[in-house]
Amino acid sequence: MSNTIGQKLKQARLLKGLTVSEVSEMMINTGYEKTSTKTIYSWECGNSKPSPDYFLELCDIYEIDDILSEFGYKKTENPSNNDELSASLELFQKLNLEKQKEAINFMKFLVSQQENS
Repeated sequence: MSNTIGQKLKQARLLKGLTVSEVSEMMINTGYEKTSTKTIYSWECGNSKPSPDYFLELCDIYEIDDILSEFGYKKTENPSNNDELSASLELFQKLNLEKQKEAINFMKFLVSQQENS
């Protein structure tokens, strides 16, 4: 987990006026039995991350309704990229099944090359 998310979790807890002990107790009372204060501190410091269900429970406790916005997700619109994507998809759909498989394998190859460089 990025430290930013951990910091935002801590900030949300503090804004609610809750201590780590209180959050731990609330989590345990709702069935998340392995939520020690040490675990919460670890999440807030960015040393570990909560599983999605724990994360959502924390957001519920902190009354975070718009999770995407709160944690920095910004939807960007780039019409030129959308146009290029649409054109690429149209080309792909014109290929027969065998050629589509080849195209997918080539894209996987390109991604692996990019990841290794």
